[in-house]
Amino acid sequence: MAKKERLQNLLTELHEAMGDTEPSAAQMDLLDSVKRHAHAEGEPEVPEPDLLDALEYWVEEQREEHPRTAGVVDQIIKTLADIGV
Repeated sequence: MAKKERLQNLLTELHEAMGDTEPSAAQMDLLDSVKRHAHAEGEPEVPEPDLLDALEYWVEEQREEHPRTAGVVDQIIKTLADIGV
């Protein structure tokens, strides 16, 4: 599976893990940031160097209350690192 496709699948899984609860504005901003950074190889990278730090911080905040969601975001972090983000 291509890495970008894997990232897209993980984002879908994250939405499903969040269930019917309305995501907060911060959660939506974080997801939008992840989507902005998922670009095709060879395209210019969006200059926002703190994306992985923001994701890791969010995971630690959510891990206790939302372990499944935090696990999916952990996988997203790994996938982003694998594709060089």
